[in-house]
Amino acid sequence: MENVLKPKVRRIVVLPSTLFLKDKEPIKTYKIGQLARMLAIFRVEEIIIYCLDREYKNGKYLKSILEYIETPQYLRKLLYPKMKILKNVGVLPPLRTPHHSKIQEAKRIKFREGVVLEKIDENRHLVYIGERNPIFAVGKVEKSRRVTVKLINSRYGKIVDRQEVPYYWGYTVSLAKDIYSILKGDRRCLKIGTSRKGCDIRTKYRELIQNFNNGRYTSVALYFGAYDRGLDELLGNVDVNEFFDYYINFAPNQGTKTIRTEEAVGITLSILNLLMD
Repeated sequence: MENVLKPKVRRIVVLPSTLFLKDKEPIKTYKIGQLARMLAIFRVEEIIIYCLDREYKNGKYLKSILEYIETPQYLRKLLYPKMKILKNVGVLPPLRTPHHSKIQEAKRIKFREGVVLEKIDENRHLVYIGERNPIFAVGKVEKSRRVTVKLINSRYGKIVDRQEVPYYWGYTVSLAKDIYSILKGDRRCLKIGTSRKGCDIRTKYRELIQNFNNGRYTSVALYFGAYDRGLDELLGNVDVNEFFDYYINFAPNQGTKTIRTEEAVGITLSILNLLMD
């Protein structure tokens, strides 16, 4: 497979915890899988789920399924015990991202995801990378058993931060107590709110291209509202310009009364993908 490099500007998607709340299984798990595919296609590196209407349980569910599908198949049995929440994961599609590639491809690009099986000493570990025999890897292991390994040869590797991998290497998922806690983030992050009440993307695309290419911002965060309320309503009908650098309608002249959150994600990412690269 072709191994695409990471985007120059880190892509972050911010979603409500009420996403797919009213869907029943197995449709709910299937929809999350389709969302994960969309996020991976457009090389999103971080997903933040903000708690809305106290739906923390559904937020945790979204996080669990998104993390499961992001985990390479050969590691899932080691990292995920049998859980009721994973009952319908058979309907999930494969991501087929570079970190899910076969071992032959991993040896070519020199990076592989693994699971620490045994700690030999402070800096040496036995790591399973999907082959019959585990490899020896040096480096410090953080909280998680899952690690990213830079392959030295067929028997040895070095544990590295996933940010050191030059290729698109999947995404991370986190939960936030509310949307306000995320909006206080990094000044070098360009914050874009999406809404049909926002300004027409056709009037702002030149500015966005300049911002993506002048090196001022290291990341861009795309904020999405809920199925029944836009961002302006969630924020209390205040001036949204106090919170976002841009407030944009990415689907002007839409032919439907409403656009679902997952549809808005795909529309927005496809346009930004064109503007950013």
